[in-house]
Amino acid sequence: MWASVEGLEMTKLTADMRLRHVKTQLATALPELSLMRLRGRVGWQTIGHGAGTGFELFGRSLSAVLPGARESQPVDFSLRMIPDHGDKPARGTFSVDRLNLKFLNDLAEYLPLGSKLHHELDRLSPRGELHYVRAKWVDDVATPSSFSATGKFTNLGMKKSATLPAFDGISGNID
Repeated sequence: MWASVEGLEMTKLTADMRLRHVKTQLATALPELSLMRLRGRVGWQTIGHGAGTGFELFGRSLSAVLPGARESQPVDFSLRMIPDHGDKPARGTFSVDRLNLKFLNDLAEYLPLGSKLHHELDRLSPRGELHYVRAKWVDDVATPSSFSATGKFTNLGMKKSATLPAFDGISGNID
């Protein structure tokens, strides 16, 4: 593990992990997460300075083994969030490579995603593989004034929703 410090403030924290028999509870209302193995690099860093300071969370070659399951494929991800400042609106980016949606769905009940998203994931049961996704937005991510995304996916599927029929085995690109 290593950190960067400027003055009295930590600006970056990075950890390379090779952990076995990990137990954690990420929020009091969530069940305990038990992992047989967790490995890869994770980190956090500040972006910018002053009132417009944002952050980045990232993972590189991050893989895990849930009890009774095989090891997940290593995933890379990055989430950058910059708050609004002066006349500049809030903005963000998200990228992910090699994400298995079934594994994410299996893991979701242990993650602090909010009750609405937990319910939707449980109800829709998404599956398939995201080979890569790149998204960026301006203003609040829930109601952006601008949004763009690119990606490649295979064998996507989900149960019927209020606005979409059930589907399975869809592969393609988004540009």
